[in-house]
Amino acid sequence: MQNLHRPVSNRGQWRDTLTIYADGLPDPSLTTFVFSAWPTEAGHGHGCDYGWHGVGLRGPLLQARTDDETGRLVAAANGNSIAVTWLFPAVQMFGFSAGSYEGSISAIIGDEMSEIEAFRFVVKTRGSADRL
Repeated sequence: MQNLHRPVSNRGQWRDTLTIYADGLPDPSLTTFVFSAWPTEAGHGHGCDYGWHGVGLRGPLLQARTDDETGRLVAAANGNSIAVTWLFPAVQMFGFSAGSYEGSISAIIGDEMSEIEAFRFVVKTRGSADRL
């Protein structure tokens, strides 16, 4: 599991990239990638898949897909890696409380879905003049 080292602000947009390295990664043109994020305390160990809560009673706090036509999630292959880039506008980040969160990038090919990368990140409350 990766840790995203830069804190995320709940007062502005969140743009980031996670590069996934592995042999045999899926072809991005034939795959729908899904980004999901939820609070770390959302029930670890109860109804989990591989130790990740994933979907609670309300579902993920943030979710984007490469096929949802919003452009919030983009995946591009580069040799034995895939760069997954996301952009969530400030209006979506305002609902986040400061604290620890977990997320995952999953791949859907046909009717099969597999988690390909799990990560953790921290949300901090920042003013408009603060820099991350």
